[in-house]
Amino acid sequence: MGRWSVDLRVFALAAAATLSACDDGGPPARGFDSHQLVQLRDPGFSFVESVGRVVIYSTGPNAAKTYWTVDIETGEVKEYGASRPDYNAIAAAQAPPPDPSARFECVVGASTTSPSGDLTVVDTQTGARTAIGPIYRWVLVCPTEADPRLTIWRRDDAGHITLWSGRYDDLQPVPLGIEIRDVLQDGPDTFLALAGTPTQPDALGLYRIDYRSFAVTELVQAATRTPAWAPGATPDGPLDSATLDLAWNVPYQWGAAADRLVYNRVMSDGGITTFVGRFAAETPDEMAVFRASEAEPIEPVWLRPSGPLAGTPGVAAWRHHDASETSDRLLIWHGGARRLVSCGWPRQDLVAGATTPDGRHQLFSVQPSQIGIATGPLVVVSPELAGVGDGSAACAEPTVRIVAAAGFSPDGASMFWLIQDADIDAELWLAASDGSAERLVATDVIDGSLNAPHFTGDGQLELQLDQDLVWFDVRDEPAHTNSIAEHVFGTVIDVGDWLVTGYEHSGQDANGRLGLFNRNHRDERPISPNVAAYISPEVPNYLTSNAVFRSDVGSLKSFRVVYLVRGRNPSSQDGLWVATINVSDLPP
Repeated sequence: MGRWSVDLRVFALAAAATLSACDDGGPPARGFDSHQLVQLRDPGFSFVESVGRVVIYSTGPNAAKTYWTVDIETGEVKEYGASRPDYNAIAAAQAPPPDPSARFECVVGASTTSPSGDLTVVDTQTGARTAIGPIYRWVLVCPTEADPRLTIWRRDDAGHITLWSGRYDDLQPVPLGIEIRDVLQDGPDTFLALAGTPTQPDALGLYRIDYRSFAVTELVQAATRTPAWAPGATPDGPLDSATLDLAWNVPYQWGAAADRLVYNRVMSDGGITTFVGRFAAETPDEMAVFRASEAEPIEPVWLRPSGPLAGTPGVAAWRHHDASETSDRLLIWHGGARRLVSCGWPRQDLVAGATTPDGRHQLFSVQPSQIGIATGPLVVVSPELAGVGDGSAACAEPTVRIVAAAGFSPDGASMFWLIQDADIDAELWLAASDGSAERLVATDVIDGSLNAPHFTGDGQLELQLDQDLVWFDVRDEPAHTNSIAEHVFGTVIDVGDWLVTGYEHSGQDANGRLGLFNRNHRDERPISPNVAAYISPEVPNYLTSNAVFRSDVGSLKSFRVVYLVRGRNPSSQDGLWVATINVSDLPP
């Protein structure tokens, strides 16, 4: 056992409340409307994943697994043999059925000419079927008796995309005044279109189309006007361009950083350069951030905000695989500073990123693994410091040792990181969000995998200390830990002030209890004893380590927990059970 670096006192849990047995010595009571789904007892059982209301699991040894699904609403069980069930097929089967009272039904079938399929409108009263044909994209509004209009996108043999609208059995082309080559929905009522003009169809600009009014707004002109390389970028090639790039995939090509767009241009020498723009009537009106190259590929890095965005100036990040065999570069665009920041990153490590809600600071660490602990470097970026002195202060490495977990607080004021060297106790560090004022909080056995430290409030850091789940306020000095549960197992499910966890685990019996805890008041609500594993279909199994934080699922009205009961001795109680937890029934 390690040592605490400050006076961190752990307050012991009160004796855990037990689940009472029936007066006649029958099976134990289980809480939250628990009922059994499947009776089974298999030492090789493992949860695989959940797809809506369907849970996928496997039985048998690793070398000869058998896959199964159970519908937790109907109780239907299906066996799939050695083949893992298809996620997409299970999700599609759960699509809501058509409204039986609706006059029209829209049916999309497979198409040999369109990735979106062939559309048919069925009149449920008369049985008449109107074939719309292959569609490129469509607005997901089926005709109704009160409003029989339909709006779709079609693509012709020449690759041009047109908008059609009108009564479903009499669609007419909508004159937009542009020649569209690709289109993507970017809002409930709007589409982005890559298009040229009738006189210059191959000079592609970016437009926004309102599908209700059909108004067209130019966002990015086809030709550059007053471009410039962004401060911090490495100039590479010309800045003259007559068109945006059509060849690159849509998600990469049409990004966004707050109110700015990220897009690619074909330059006058035939190369591809990524730009950020437009800046209205300002000069420059768009900025080049890097030159794309197949020899040195660049991939986007998602920045997960640590809390609700608060007027962020717009931040985007990429990983540049440069010519070096040992290192890459992290490229961070910051809209407030209007500059690009470049920081080093090891070639072999996958990268995950996070940003404070105001966009002033970002951190990058190794992408988490679902198996074991992933460790690597930690880079903290403060783009506003790139213009100070030689700019080196913009990229900080709080530690040169390997980091297993890191994250910002929801208010963006604090951060933590967990150093996990091999065969020694972990070190938990706290600092301001720019990495300054760091202090060592603890040296002890701290989980760095699925139950790695993570913020559950602006100052509340939750972690698994050895076998126990605790939290403390990072603003307190000295800090004092508050116990939540002892001998925990499984991945903690955070839901507002409450959490679900396995606890009081017995190595001899290979099971423990499952319950809800209020981390602030240490209020316990038991679910079941003799639990070996659990999963929730409604709450994603977020990996919390390495700059990835748990989502706030406090808005859920209810959620279910599927758990495996496996007692010391075989019984009819063994198997899969499901509990339903109504969040409104949980006191604050």
